[in-house]
Amino acid sequence: MSENKYKVLGDQIYEKIGGPQNVTKLIHCMTRLRITIKDMSKVDVDGLKAINDVIGVVEAETLEIVLGPGINTKVAA
Repeated sequence: MSENKYKVLGDQIYEKIGGPQNVTKLIHCMTRLRITIKDMSKVDVDGLKAINDVIGVVEAETLEIVLGPGINTKVAA
């Protein structure tokens, strides 16, 4: 996956979560992006799950988007 593909993936995720203005905080661990969302009604969870490189989505205290090792760091940037 080229650097441009990481940006495209990040843009696709932002589109499904209501844009960067709907994010309070974004952190990442080894395999997941953990995003604190302002308004969950703007999040399209099914749309997130349908994105090619998204392995899974967990709705918890934060919205967790599972991307896999190495990919999440590049997308978070």
